[in-house]
Amino acid sequence: MFTELDEGGLATYRSTMVQNKNLAVLAKKIGLDEFMLYAHGPDLCHESDLRHAMANAFEAMMAAIYLDAGIDECDRIFGNAMFGGNEDLLGAWFELEEHPLKKNGAPVLRVKDKADLVECIDSLTHHL
Repeated sequence: MFTELDEGGLATYRSTMVQNKNLAVLAKKIGLDEFMLYAHGPDLCHESDLRHAMANAFEAMMAAIYLDAGIDECDRIFGNAMFGGNEDLLGAWFELEEHPLKKNGAPVLRVKDKADLVECIDSLTHHL
């Protein structure tokens, strides 16, 4: 997905995807707001506070899913939340074309589970 974008374009796209307003939309899309409790009711919250809380809840949910079920399940849930209404984009999300850098043999690090993450962090911080 987005193999035509350079590093800067990918960074811009990623930073846009993880903005609070966009994560809040995903939280609402999957109904996460129905499970949130409010001290004074959602109608008394400022919209920016509510959006921030919904984004945080979405991030926390994805982190819990990652720890419990792994990156593949996170990919599935995020892909469905993000592109669920568009079969072409959803298909592109799940059937990613191999990036040209990876095709050319550049090393790729993808952490699949918590043990891999711990090992990766240990190897990176071992020299410090």
